[in-house]
Formats: sequence, C-alpha cells, structure tokens
Amino acid sequence: MEEPQVLICGAGPVGLVLALWLQRFQVPFRIIDKAPAPGLASRALIVQSRILEHYRQLGIVDRIIAAGNKFGALYLTGNGRVKGKLILDDAGRDCSKYPYSFVLPQDIHEKILEEILMEQGVKIERNVELMNVTQSPENVQVTMKNLQNDTQETIAVEYLAGCDGARSFVRKAAGIRMEGGTYGKRFYVADVHIDPSTPMLVPPESANMNLSPSDFCMLIPFEDRGNCRMVGYVPEQLADKKDVTFEDIEQRASKVTRLKYNGAAWFSTYNLHHRVASHFRTGRIFLCGDACHLHSPTGGQGMNAGIVDATNLAWKLASVLINSAPASILDTYEPERQAFAKLLVSTTDMIFSWISGSTMIGWFFRSVILSYVVPFMMKFAVMRKNMFLMVSQLKVAYPQSSLSRNVLNMTKGKALAGDRLPWIDGDDKLPDNHDSLAICSWQVHVYGDVKRDFVKSLQEQGLPLNVYPWSPRTKLAGLIEDAVYLLRPDGHIGCISSQIDAPALWQYARDSGATRIQSSRDREMPR
Repeated sequence: MEEPQVLICGAGPVGLVLALWLQRFQVPFRIIDKAPAPGLASRALIVQSRILEHYRQLGIVDRIIAAGNKFGALYLTGNGRVKGKLILDDAGRDCSKYPYSFVLPQDIHEKILEEILMEQGVKIERNVELMNVTQSPENVQVTMKNLQNDTQETIAVEYLAGCDGARSFVRKAAGIRMEGGTYGKRFYVADVHIDPSTPMLVPPESANMNLSPSDFCMLIPFEDRGNCRMVGYVPEQLADKKDVTFEDIEQRASKVTRLKYNGAAWFSTYNLHHRVASHFRTGRIFLCGDACHLHSPTGGQGMNAGIVDATNLAWKLASVLINSAPASILDTYEPERQAFAKLLVSTTDMIFSWISGSTMIGWFFRSVILSYVVPFMMKFAVMRKNMFLMVSQLKVAYPQSSLSRNVLNMTKGKALAGDRLPWIDGDDKLPDNHDSLAICSWQVHVYGDVKRDFVKSLQEQGLPLNVYPWSPRTKLAGLIEDAVYLLRPDGHIGCISSQIDAPALWQYARDSGATRIQSSRDREMPR
C-alpha cells in the first residue's frame, strides 16, 4: 500500500468530496471518521448548481441527479393563503447546464459518494479517532485510535485536512479559533410526514415558507411521498426545556402551516452560529467546511460552501504533490475561501435575522418585504437570474487572488480573472464549453480564431487548447473575441491575455505551476 501524503479527518460530504478529488488526481491519502457509520438523518438538503458542475467534472453528476429532485418553486404563505410565489426552475437557464437548486438528503448524498469511493478501491476508515497532531516544516505527525480494538497508530503525512465539522478536533489541535457569535433563539429541524388527507396549500413538490407575523416555519419537500424538512424556532415558552420533542411543537406547527403531520422521522434542536475561523490554514494543516465556517441555513449554502472548499484545496494539493508546482500555490487557499466565507456569513446572518426575527423588523420583513416586494421583483427575469447566480454559488469569484491575472485591459461587465468560466451551451456539432473541464486540469480556451504562432507556443507549454466559435452568446456572457483564457482545474479563469501577449501568459503559467495535471482517469468521462 502506498504511503499516504494527505490525511482527511472527517467523512461527511466535504471529506468525501475531497477524497474523490484526490483519488482523481492520484494523490495517496487516507480518510478517517470517528463515527461507526454514516449518519441516517437527512440534515443538509440543498445541492447547488455549482456543486453539480463540479460533480460533472468528477463524472458522477448523473448518479447524484438520479437520486434527488429539482427545487422548483418557493411559496410564501400566511393565514391559510398564498401571499407570493418565487419560481426558481427557470432562473438560471442561460447560466449553467444545471439551472436549478437540487434537493438531496445528506444521508443519501453521503451514501452515493461513499459507494463511488468504494468502487474506486478507497476504504473509509470508520471508528477511527484522531488523538494527537504535531506538525513540523517537513510533515504532520498524527496519532489515531481505533475505537473498535483500542489500538493506536502514529503516521507522518505531508498535509492534514480537517473536514471534521463544527467541533473540529483538527482546528483545536492547530490552535485556530472561531470568530463570531450565536443566534439568541434555539431552532428546531425535523423530517416530517404530511398526512395525505390534509388539503395542500401549495404543490407537494414546492417549498413553503410561512410568513406568520409571530412565527417562522419553512417546509422543503425531499421525496414524493409527502416527506418534508421542517425548520422553525423553538417557542419562548419552551426555551428552558432541555429535551424538546416534535410533539412539543407539533400543534403549533400545524396551526401555522395549516397541515396535519404523521410524526417525525427525525427531530433535533440546536443553536445556530455565525462564525468564521481566524485561519483556514496553519502550516501543513488545512480546514474545510463546518470546521472553518458556520452560518444560518438561509439559501442552503453551508454544505455547498464546504464542498467548494474541498474542490479548491484538492487541485492545489495535487499541483504541489504530483506536478511539483510551487508550494506557494497553497497560500491562495485561505484568502480565496475565507473571503467568501466571511461574505456568506455576513449576508446569510442578516437575511436570516430578518426572516426569523420576532421583533418589529422581523414582522415587517416577513409581512411586507417577503410577502409583496420580493414576489413583485421576482417577476422580472433579470432579478430571478441575479438571485440564482447568488444562491447557486456560480457568482463566487477570486478577483483579489494572486492566481488571478488580467493581462488584457478589461472593461466592466466582462468575465474577469478569478471568475468562474461563463457557461456557453453547445449544439449538435459542438459540446458546451464546460465539457472540456472534465480533464480537471489547467487548459486554454479561445473564443474566435487562433493564430498559428500561438498554437505552436502553446504546444511547447503542453497545455490543452479548446477553440469555440465566436457568437452573440459568447459576447453576452462577457467573453472577448480571440482572447486567451487560461483556466484553473476548478473551472475558474486564472489569466486572460491576447494571443500576442503569450510571453506574459507563459510567465503566469510558470509562476502558478499551470501545467497539465495527470490523473487516474485522464480521458473523456461520462457526464
């Protein structure tokens, strides 16, 4: 067995996706989790469009989509009637091959990811707990304990990735603190089954946000059998009760939603936090997901942000470990992902406080802004598109990163270095421009014509070239005719130049280690 270069601590969705990426890049690793088995509750439900794009790169998107369903509409209700409706299924039609949010319970999500890893020969070591972490300039020494046979093992790895959740042992061992606060209210989450005899106020496949002046309750369907995720806050009269059950809030929830329930398959109460780690990296230790950012469930962002963390980190680790790229490329992980996490926490914190607040501001936001203003704004396609881009995480960009370089003089409205590559749909003759991202490596795109001298110099660099015809659609997407787009393995634009500025482009490639990353499946993959 090859010695691991990376140890992943935590086998939730974030750790599993990091493992899939490292397996794709042929980086030797081990993945451990102290839990004896995967979780059985649905927990995180929403998979955003950007995650589906990354799953397409990994060749697993069809299996994911087959297991869930599209999130089509959000109905805003109150006092037994529909106050507004947000249609979401067409909002991102020109933005992505997956122009929707997707509903997939976390237990099913994890099961699929784990099955794929097992098919690839990866063993997830469960019942294994991290006991001690010591790092030096050369490696990270970790001691693990097998909870089944009470044995310990100490190994040295080049890098340690903490994907071990909000109470992260890795974060604490690295001496990294979480900064932020906790919401005053206690919240509940439940997987409930709606009594089929109950008249439905909204279509069963749509979400329902109740806008009661004095309460907050949201229902998100995740199966065709009347199963829903219910989220709300624990009533003040139950605030001091330690073990709140679904039966304690069932009558109140039924009154608010005008629905009858046949019990809950899962129920939990918790305090919500809005916190970001002071660092996402210290030396050879990295943090991903809940280990480094915690925020409200607004917009279904948490797990998705963690999966993008894993994607961002994986290709950089592979570049250094497999392609001998400069180790400084790892320095870009924290500024890229921490900046987004801080923005996410601040925006979701503000919106969630407005939605769930019991003050006059909360009442006004639910009764006026959400009930009337937002539905009116969502009648306009441009507003629906902007909301989709924000929620889907397609708009995540790294313009300030040292890996983002605009050699061309860019104008406002253009796709810039650091942006996700805009999606251009294909036709019968040519696939869409994200099809080539399946090689999961640095590559060059040109939209228009390519000069012979540039092709020759590109061949010397060993970077793949993809040429697409110029069209009104590419112009509308913010691309520049005949410009050179050097793309990162995660589909973000690294550098933009003209073809005559090739020397500046190749200097960027040398600085960033932009070479072809060979992988275990370095060929066209099923999508």
